[in-house]
Amino acid sequence: SDVEGYIEGTRIPADVVGAGAECRGLIVPHAGYVYSGPVAGGGYACLASLDKSAHTTVVVLAPSHHVWFKGAVLPEADVFQTPLGDINVSDAAKLLTKGSSVFTSGEAHAMEHAVEVQLPFLQVSLKDFDIIPLVLGEVDTESLAQELLALNLPHMLVVASSDLSHYDPYDMAVEHDHTTIGHILKGEGGKLGGDDACGFMPIRTILAMARICGWNSRLVDYRNSGDTAGDKSAVVGYASIGFWEGMNEHERLQLLVLARESIRMRLLDAHELTPTREEFPDDKFWQDQGVFVTLTEHGELRGCIGTIMPVSPLVQAVASNALSAAFSDPRFEPVEETEFADLQIEVSLLSVPAQLTFSSLVDLQSKLAATRPGVILRRGVYQATFLPQVWEELPNVHGFLEALCHKAGLHTESLSQPGLSVFTYTVEAFSEDCE
Repeated sequence: SDVEGYIEGTRIPADVVGAGAECRGLIVPHAGYVYSGPVAGGGYACLASLDKSAHTTVVVLAPSHHVWFKGAVLPEADVFQTPLGDINVSDAAKLLTKGSSVFTSGEAHAMEHAVEVQLPFLQVSLKDFDIIPLVLGEVDTESLAQELLALNLPHMLVVASSDLSHYDPYDMAVEHDHTTIGHILKGEGGKLGGDDACGFMPIRTILAMARICGWNSRLVDYRNSGDTAGDKSAVVGYASIGFWEGMNEHERLQLLVLARESIRMRLLDAHELTPTREEFPDDKFWQDQGVFVTLTEHGELRGCIGTIMPVSPLVQAVASNALSAAFSDPRFEPVEETEFADLQIEVSLLSVPAQLTFSSLVDLQSKLAATRPGVILRRGVYQATFLPQVWEELPNVHGFLEALCHKAGLHTESLSQPGLSVFTYTVEAFSEDCE
């Protein structure tokens, strides 16, 4: 009943609900339930979209709190038992031991809690599943990610078990954890260490899998033990982060090529490029999607145009916004043929904006600082947006909001006055220089 309450009592952010058809992975905490249960519940609530009729293999990635070793360790046991019943270890787990980094050891699992804490949540959330429980020592997370994906399991869910900062004072912990969450959401696993998250190895592994598969990440909930248990003198941080299917590397490259070819054809005064089902057979290319196309030249902005709302199919939106960014951005002269080779193209795919509720300017700033999303400010007929990438240039939330007010033609006093609406969205962004 506790576990059910944690899952049912959560409120999943609106942009998470619309993040994708099925959740492919989670980062969730592993403390005692009174401390981290509410945050873990938010993560597991994201599994509501999974096909419960299909058998799922859950890869549980846990840190080793008690034993140091190199590699990743499977247990000697074939079954894990909780008060809710037995959970079988997947037969596919044995295939991993043929690789270079995975072996079997009862010692590494004997005292470890980071796998077991997740199991009742899985038993409440899923009907038919088995597990591949891995305790990670010092391991090459890129190689481990490849080995897990090479299993080619038809229905695989990855759970990275990790808390965040440990025993900092409350305010210091919040700042530290927000930095860590920012690295995770940007896929920067290499910037994480043991001081940031005890499960930094599991997190690095799931981030490597997400990069390969094109999964998008969303922050579902963040709190620390000071929020859940009361003592704020020394707290432990907890976050639940979900991963949903997005564009894989090949599909991203297809969209970048489409954007570039659309511009090239216009420069040649040739016919306008029209995407076809033959070139883009997957249905995801034909679903309505908010899209921005950004052009840079020698590191300087050269054009950026997009549509916030999903008003046209993805491939059509990429092609048309690429043309608009190159030839119709009122801030710049149209791109010329001599510039074409020096252009770099970035495509940003937007989630559907969700209205953000806040009680004060301080509350607004706190919520935006935690997730650094795309932001829309709206007051009457005045409106403007900044993509999440703008946080790189304006990392201070106060400066970010002031600049966005200026862009919208609003006085900064509007931030504290009634009538201001704020919407947020997330972005899957990829560019030619990353391919």
